[in-house]
Amino acid sequence: MNYSPNFMIHRNDYETDKKRVRSLEDWKLFAQKWFKEAEWPRKSSEQLTAESKWKRGPVRLSGRVWTYKFFPYDLTPEARYEYFLTLREVGGPIKFPDEVQMEKSPELGWRQECPYDEISTDEIGEPICPLCQRRLILERYSD
Repeated sequence: MNYSPNFMIHRNDYETDKKRVRSLEDWKLFAQKWFKEAEWPRKSSEQLTAESKWKRGPVRLSGRVWTYKFFPYDLTPEARYEYFLTLREVGGPIKFPDEVQMEKSPELGWRQECPYDEISTDEIGEPICPLCQRRLILERYSD
């Protein structure tokens, strides 16, 4: 059973608050209000076991090699996607301003990910997920 957090249930208020984030303090208050991970249910061991049976990889999709990701919270795919998109596109430039103009290459730790489908690749290319057609999110994992 996937959980839909408050930011998905109260979408209009969430979007209004998100547009007001301009500073690190704004971001902290926004994240405290909307991203209450401690309240989100975690996936059970049965769910993780079931996922691990079909999340085998790597897999080749649209000419690139992808690996599966495991997110510990039992959120709807839409909520998972919105959460990571907001972390990267709203919080990221505020918390990591040097990354905004940085070259996005695997050598610098960048990957393209689709939190909706829980897939990731370091073969940066087409910005659209080969499974769900959502925009991929660029994420950085090293300094």
